[in-house]
Amino acid sequence: MALIERETVKIDHILDDGRASIRKGTQLVRVNVDGAEEIVNEYDFHRHVLDVGDDVTNEPQIVKDFANGIHTPERKAARDAIKAAQAVEAVEAAPVEEEPILEEAAV
Repeated sequence: MALIERETVKIDHILDDGRASIRKGTQLVRVNVDGAEEIVNEYDFHRHVLDVGDDVTNEPQIVKDFANGIHTPERKAARDAIKAAQAVEAVEAAPVEEEPILEEAAV
């Protein structure tokens, strides 16, 4: 008997800005000597978001193909501009801490 790991990959949602929700499922299957398969456990699912410009080196081929097709240089430039604008907004919205005023001790 041998144990094999079966993986499925699905691109769940694609947003207008190119981000995508990726769902990976892993299932263990026992293969008997006669070739019959017995499921050891049901699928364990993991989700993550693939953003424009993310490294896809360790992703399955279907995700690489998707990223290469939809994450164009124009879309990457637009996403970089959005992130830069969000960073500026975050800095401008951050509260300013004022230094406490220390009163001089009366002599």
